[in-house]
Amino acid sequence: MLTQNKTEILYSFDIFDTLVTRKVALPRGIFAIVQQKLVKTDIPDFIKNNFYKIRAGAEDYARKNYKTIYNYAEVSFDNIYEYIKRNNNLTDVQVEFIKNLEISTEIENLVPIDGNIRKIRELLSADKKVVLISDMYYSADTLRFMLSHIDPVFEKIKIYSSADYKCSKSEGELYKIIEKEEDTNFAHWKHYGDNKISDIKRAKTLGICVGQVPYEELLPYEKYLLKYNEEDVSCHLMVGAAKLARMQKKILSNPDVYDFGASFAGPLLYGYVEWVLDQALSRGFKTLYFVARDGYIPKLIADIIIKKQNLPLKAKYIYGSRLAWRIPSEENFDDFVDTIFSEYIRFINIKFLAYRLSIEPKELAELLGAKLCTKKFNKKQRQYYANKLKTDPKVKKRFLEINNSRRELLKDYLKQEIDFEEKNIAFVDLYGSGKTIDYLSSVINEISDCKVYSLYYTNNYNVVSSKKSIKLSYFLSFDYYSFWIELLCRTFDGQTIGYERKSDGIVPILEKGIADKMEKWGYQDYIDGIKNYSNIVVDLPTNLRLSIRNLYTEYLQKNLDKKTADIIGDIPYASVGEETNVKKSAPKIHFIELLLNFVFCRNVVLDFPFISLARSSLLTKSFYKITKKYGTLRKFLFYINTSKSRRIAYVRILGLKISFRSLLWKELT
Repeated sequence: MLTQNKTEILYSFDIFDTLVTRKVALPRGIFAIVQQKLVKTDIPDFIKNNFYKIRAGAEDYARKNYKTIYNYAEVSFDNIYEYIKRNNNLTDVQVEFIKNLEISTEIENLVPIDGNIRKIRELLSADKKVVLISDMYYSADTLRFMLSHIDPVFEKIKIYSSADYKCSKSEGELYKIIEKEEDTNFAHWKHYGDNKISDIKRAKTLGICVGQVPYEELLPYEKYLLKYNEEDVSCHLMVGAAKLARMQKKILSNPDVYDFGASFAGPLLYGYVEWVLDQALSRGFKTLYFVARDGYIPKLIADIIIKKQNLPLKAKYIYGSRLAWRIPSEENFDDFVDTIFSEYIRFINIKFLAYRLSIEPKELAELLGAKLCTKKFNKKQRQYYANKLKTDPKVKKRFLEINNSRRELLKDYLKQEIDFEEKNIAFVDLYGSGKTIDYLSSVINEISDCKVYSLYYTNNYNVVSSKKSIKLSYFLSFDYYSFWIELLCRTFDGQTIGYERKSDGIVPILEKGIADKMEKWGYQDYIDGIKNYSNIVVDLPTNLRLSIRNLYTEYLQKNLDKKTADIIGDIPYASVGEETNVKKSAPKIHFIELLLNFVFCRNVVLDFPFISLARSSLLTKSFYKITKKYGTLRKFLFYINTSKSRRIAYVRILGLKISFRSLLWKELT
């Protein structure tokens, strides 16, 4: 061996997740793709249907067996497949076919980490000595073959693989072999890698200078997803795309919000938009109208898919809201009134009702014979004023007069924005009862005889489709609340409250937005995360369904981690009926506040309790369960409950429940 100058620095690089990464979430995702590809081959059915488990099991068994018998720290690709061949009676031809398929699948799914490859080029240009080191079952020749498809720079660099030497970086022995073969010493060596043990800790122990490469760990909800879908190709590719999107982020003000957009919101909304576009193509829609405000982010995703896949569809953003589109007419006036009084039962007073009816509070108070005050209506008052609105001809006539001009302005806006030559008009929204679209459908059909479709992420089961207003829903489940999905689609805009004529056409009138609060939360970073994820995943095979709606919904509501809860719980939010009261969607619950509410018999109102609880302490979570069970301290100390219809009769003293049902019902009967 030629003697080298030991003052020359040796530079070494790990390979996987340092120079290249994979499109899949975990290395075993490659096995899932191979299993999918084997379906169309003449390989035995048992292998085709179970390749993922067979391949993973053979690798684990080979490592343990060779360690026990020969004290090898690593096995080879051939060692692994020898077990697969022997236990499944495969021919040499069949084994070679599967091995080649796995290698070609690896190559198809490799992604360069450009910055680190560029560093190698710079070192070689400066005549520095560079080698590659990998703890891997692939031989150096196989690794070179794979890497050469990424960049020709790898064609002549020396590669040290643990499979060839039967020892590893993680044990330190492979470093010692390289020290001898490269005629260097650890003091003149710099190693780059991502693994905290083999690339960092072990190298440092030997005296090697290290350069740690950041590694994108799986996020909690990604681990949860893969735990239940380890063989699912779509899940591996979806999480892999999210990891790649996270690797693309630069220096950001809100990196955690970016990651949330790329890895949680992006996958959920992308699957929905993909479904929307499929529905449009299969039903012959030409234009999709994404309704403000929830439609803003879905439209961004749709624009990416439509452009990259060259789909014959148009995506258009249209301004609307309950307030702007629910306009009463002679035919629907009674339903309009009933809907307001049922949907906004918590908020109704003269001022609120006037806002929803597009009338000045003073005039409304005079028409109804009510006091002009901010006090909320009680049940008796709600019944009385709702009935007066519907039955008093003078009152009803006045409201129809007021809203007639609004209705005509809405018609003109729709004529301006919608192509009525298309007889199927499709609106895209997230969550709702469908009532608003029913009102809009009646207006649209005064313009043209059309079918109006509404495509929801999820909508209310109580709403039925009609021949003119057809509802379609991506997610149907009684098991989960779904209104939280709206948190993922906030925008800078406020609610559309109506329209006005300008010289260049009809434009929406918007309430003051929440731009400053959204910007502070990290909205732009969030949007960038979603867009980067979408730009990656759109290039994946089109036959894959990337829907993880059920498990991510389950995770959010039952297993939510605190970090994710803090991100989503800080999203600026205003509930329906309180659009001007922008606050955090799910603030942390403080124990003292909860205790005081319990003692002084006040209810704790939470829009998203499962998010707020995930942000709170264990003590608070436990005490919250008590408050939900007993309601208030008074009811905990002493409470009597009887109901003849439900056959309930008990007294609760200091939380102890004592039934006297049998005595009471015996007396009654």
